Amino acid sequence: MKKTALFFLFLISCWAYAQEHVIVLVDVSKSIQQEHFRQTRDVVKNVLLGNPINNGNYHLNMDAKSPIKFKSGTPLVFSGKKLLIMPFGETKWMNGPFAPKTIRSAGDIASYFESTYPKYVSDQRTYLDLARAKAAQIAKSQGINEYLLLIASDNINDDYGPNAKPNYTDTQRLLVENFDTSSNPYNQENIGRLDFDLDINLKIRIYKADITAYKPPPLTPSVTKDEPSKSVCKLKFTSYANGTRKKPKDIEANPVTLRWAINDAPKGTNFTLSIRSTTGNRENNATFTTTSNSYKVELPNDSYKITVSSAICVPDTTYVTVQVGGGGGGLLLFLILFALLGLGGYWFYKKSQERKLRRLSSEDTDDFNSNNTDFNDTDNFNDPEGF
Repeated sequence: MKKTALFFLFLISCWAYAQEHVIVLVDVSKSIQQEHFRQTRDVVKNVLLGNPINNGNYHLNMDAKSPIKFKSGTPLVFSGKKLLIMPFGETKWMNGPFAPKTIRSAGDIASYFESTYPKYVSDQRTYLDLARAKAAQIAKSQGINEYLLLIASDNINDDYGPNAKPNYTDTQRLLVENFDTSSNPYNQENIGRLDFDLDINLKIRIYKADITAYKPPPLTPSVTKDEPSKSVCKLKFTSYANGTRKKPKDIEANPVTLRWAINDAPKGTNFTLSIRSTTGNRENNATFTTTSNSYKVELPNDSYKITVSSAICVPDTTYVTVQVGGGGGGLLLFLILFALLGLGGYWFYKKSQERKLRRLSSEDTDDFNSNNTDFNDTDNFNDPEGF
């Protein structure tokens, strides 16, 4: 009951800030366990969509000063506002491309979330200050001065790895060193957090950011201005492409090599290949990750939905049916057996015909010999009464 009440308090707070733009920073460092990361991902998605959290491992701690204007079942991002989801960890994530999504419906939130929110932890370092500065820089370029900031992470500080020194480029160093200074202020108000009971450090922290007085350096070319449909990289299958549930692509040989085009994907991007049985056979489901644009896999005979995705690229899906050594091979075996039976039947027919002909020939010869015996009967020639 207590957790239910806390969740409603969270909805109340979300409604109070529902007309703000929203930025989500996602920690992908390996200090977070993959299963915990997956659960956190589900919670963030439900928070953005205004759905119940449905995870008893999370509980809410809200600031008592948060204003209360309750309205349940409302997405966190209103129509016409922007949503930006940014992975962070190593400095490579700051190379983009990034594209805030102008939200028109809850469907926009769900589709943008699935195409941008990472599914796996991958990095050894955590550059949080760089991510916060980059998010503010992108927001400012969009004409945004205030936004709701969600940070899903197990660390509130930078973690530069074993050498404990940041590995910034000159552009990144300039961005960080001029972020949240006395002459260039960045205001961040703590609203509350979602705590994860299974991991004492992993939290979803909620802030109100005000960058009205903040003046970041100019944007680099890798950061985009608007919709992901125009800027985020798009994946496209080049093998067994365009299969549908009603008309899947046929595969008749194993192993299967799945290939896709990776237009505009940054070097080192992790791709996720999701293979799901459409017949409900869960034993045939599988998920693989690779940095290549192809993957070779053995697939049991079944029908599949196959999706290739990444944290920053628009995914692609195809449907296939694998039939190796099944229907085609069985038909071939049937034809071979049918042919052998036909040849066997023909052989027996020929043999029976030959035997019949030999029998008839033998009977004719016997009749002929019998007639000759009667004609050559010497007793008839010597019998004087025979004439």
